[in-house]
Amino acid sequence: YTIDNGVWVFNLDAKPVLWEILPGTRVTAWTYNGVVPGPEIRVPYGQRVRIVVKNDLPDGTTVHWHGIDVPNAMDGVPGVTQEPIEPGASFTYEFDAIPAGRDSAGGTFLYHSHGPEEDRQFGLGLSGAFVIEPKQPQRYDVEKTVVIQEWNLNAASGETWPAMEMEGMFPNFFTLNGKSFPATETVSMKTGQRALFRLVGAGAFTHPMHLHGTDFTVVAKDGHPLAAPFKADVIQVGSGERYDIAFTPNRPGKWVFHCHIGHHLTNDGEDPGGLLMVVDVT
Repeated sequence: YTIDNGVWVFNLDAKPVLWEILPGTRVTAWTYNGVVPGPEIRVPYGQRVRIVVKNDLPDGTTVHWHGIDVPNAMDGVPGVTQEPIEPGASFTYEFDAIPAGRDSAGGTFLYHSHGPEEDRQFGLGLSGAFVIEPKQPQRYDVEKTVVIQEWNLNAASGETWPAMEMEGMFPNFFTLNGKSFPATETVSMKTGQRALFRLVGAGAFTHPMHLHGTDFTVVAKDGHPLAAPFKADVIQVGSGERYDIAFTPNRPGKWVFHCHIGHHLTNDGEDPGGLLMVVDVT
């Protein structure tokens, strides 16, 4: 970002790219700044931000700031709060980074296309994490944002469609931060270190995410710290939902974090794949 009289200025360019989810396997993704997921926007609580969105897609688009207390004119709903940003045009969003309801100290949020063809645009990758840093943040040794998405890819032709819960539109590839296992990131940490994973449901399906080797504490939901954090080893992450989970591994090993639905652990029917990443504890 750049700074203009105290305002943090970001630029998002919505454009299609061929995105490699596995070596040699590419999806046609609709992206912000050419990456899947879109770049994480991270700002202090209450920071004034200006986000200039340029549309290099073949269709009109808008951006919705999911869970953030924006002025109505900045809400990004085509035909309601603004007209679509037409191909080749730009639109500037500006607001203070404060959670909706203003009863949160900060947390994990989401930005994404709201159409006018939201089913296609969101499903083809137009989303990213938006993190509002709390006024008094908790300190963790390891912190990762994990964005969960699905893809419907014809591996032979390269054609890509948004994944939906309907015949012919079910996904056959699944990604964490834009990659399918074994191309997913390995998280390295040491025994006794504290980790925070920010889980973001940026697809159309619900994923029960499970951690091996230890349990975790759910400390926040949808950007709001929980008054009563609770222990679990599986958490259901639905479309648009965000969960912050904290854990401290107490023994070394290569522990996996994965979706508990078997189909979601495949790459076009071949396993292991999909929504799985390794937490390598030494």
